[in-house]
Amino acid sequence: MSEEAKLKELLKEHRHNRELRRYSAKRDNNNLHMKIKTREDVETQYNGALLVIEQLQKNYDLVSEDIEWLKNSVADYEVALNKVIALMTDSILFKTWDYSYEELQVLIENLSKLHDEVERIHFRKMCQD
Repeated sequence: MSEEAKLKELLKEHRHNRELRRYSAKRDNNNLHMKIKTREDVETQYNGALLVIEQLQKNYDLVSEDIEWLKNSVADYEVALNKVIALMTDSILFKTWDYSYEELQVLIENLSKLHDEVERIHFRKMCQD
């Protein structure tokens, strides 16, 4: 299977995947959606979520607001990733983002890792209560 065929299959598989909208589906992120215009914007959202995780790992006493802060940061990355997938699915805009199959796969795997971290930190908070 060619690289482009694998990429199109990956896009088709994840275009309507609800798992990629676990937290963003519950929030109004239209302003953020409009601001995502480059690869750097996507990377910024991912790094923002990692920064929140890093901060919460240092924090011993978690409160509900910490979990919401984390979910919001992951939701922002979900919005960015879903915009990439949506725009790459559109044949006119496909080359604008120009992610390879491997690069897009990494973005999706990063989201899965973020979801795992949310669950781990949330579990830690529940155990501390």
